[in-house]
Amino acid sequence: MELTRKIGIVGFGNMGSALGVALKDKRWQVYVYDKDRTKLVKLKGIKVCNSCKEVIEKTSILVIAIKPQDILSFIEDTKEYIYKFRPLIISIAAGVRIEVFEKLIEGVRIIRVMPNLAVKKRLSISFISSGKNITNQDLKLAKRIFKCVGDSIAISENFLDKATAISGSGPGYIYYFMDAL
Repeated sequence: MELTRKIGIVGFGNMGSALGVALKDKRWQVYVYDKDRTKLVKLKGIKVCNSCKEVIEKTSILVIAIKPQDILSFIEDTKEYIYKFRPLIISIAAGVRIEVFEKLIEGVRIIRVMPNLAVKKRLSISFISSGKNITNQDLKLAKRIFKCVGDSIAISENFLDKATAISGSGPGYIYYFMDAL
């Protein structure tokens, strides 16, 4: 596969870094930014940016992997760049509904994805919900991205929290139960 897509990741914690490394291994051009610069030291094959705005400027797909409490300031700081460059936005910020983005950024193409911790082993089940401006091509692209870390299932956002509670917390309860035995 050729390097046909550029993808940006803002937030390079557990989920962002696991996704970034998996995409790089699948020959995507990956650009990242994290306010904690120590997370970005010694990255190979991944391009480090100096700001969220630079990531938006250089890519056509933007994965937001920051803490939910930082979403509003992220939108405020980058809104003009999102309007200018119109990236497909994929949010993996837990608990931040699609309507938050659609209300604050008119016409935004937003997909909400909830992967589980198995992304590190590339065995995740990622649940994907689409915003109102998403095309079939956008949805296929999101599925292709998350195929790099496991499998994905498109569901209504109304079921997203329930699905992630089972796929995210469920394995923890099973391991706890097994440990108790």
